[in-house]
Amino acid sequence: MEWALETCDELTGFIVAVALVRPEKTLAAVSVESVLKKWKNKEFARAVDRSQIAQCEEKLGIPLAEFINVALTAMQEHAGELGL
Repeated sequence: MEWALETCDELTGFIVAVALVRPEKTLAAVSVESVLKKWKNKEFARAVDRSQIAQCEEKLGIPLAEFINVALTAMQEHAGELGL
């Protein structure tokens, strides 16, 4: 559980950053692909510790894209509560 929380904490912040740079500024406009595209750009949200997020593969056994999908889907289901 500790690793899930540690990796997800940074990821949710990264996903919010991706949503906020989109014209719509909503989580509905974010896809796994758009998150992965921003992931590759090290200048984007550079304060986010990508290595902490990437631990999902080693510590949780979940591939990065799948982990992003799980977090993004959960966030999209609660977009109203998150204000996005």
